[in-house]
Amino acid sequence: MLNQAHEILEFFQKNIEYGILDVNGKVHRITDENFWTDFSKYFILKSPEELLKSKIGVCFDQVELSRNLFAEKGILTKSYFICYYENLYSHSILVFEYDSKFYWLETSHRAFIGIHEYDSEEQLLRDFKHKFVHNEISKVPENHDESKLKIFEYDKPKYRINCQQYFDHMKNTKEVKL
Repeated sequence: MLNQAHEILEFFQKNIEYGILDVNGKVHRITDENFWTDFSKYFILKSPEELLKSKIGVCFDQVELSRNLFAEKGILTKSYFICYYENLYSHSILVFEYDSKFYWLETSHRAFIGIHEYDSEEQLLRDFKHKFVHNEISKVPENHDESKLKIFEYDKPKYRINCQQYFDHMKNTKEVKL
């Protein structure tokens, strides 16, 4: 199973770019000055087929394609969303269990790319939270309000929803307390 996960990771590294393709066909890359303001205006959650065709998507899109690729191989997964609600800085990841270990597959956040192994799901989620807050591009202030930092376990959302609908979907899923 780990070989299959590595194949999926390699596929993303070779074929999928991080960014947004808007309805007019314009690509918005994370290196663009207005990427984060453009994000809320232009983001629409792609289906796995749309992401394969466009070859550009953010973490939310990439988790859905990863979920689909794992399901095709008969591998059960979970997905988690973390958000600092003061500024809406957020990220989604895909998790799977194998041989009594838990794995975080990271395809999009450049600081975390890879497959990370943990002894428990709680250990994984604590590390995910720590890395989300303490990385070179984090938008979570050092002295942040912990009550505004939330993690949710979520099921597959509807495709073609906008940014606000995506965030609304997350608020209606299972919050994880660590």
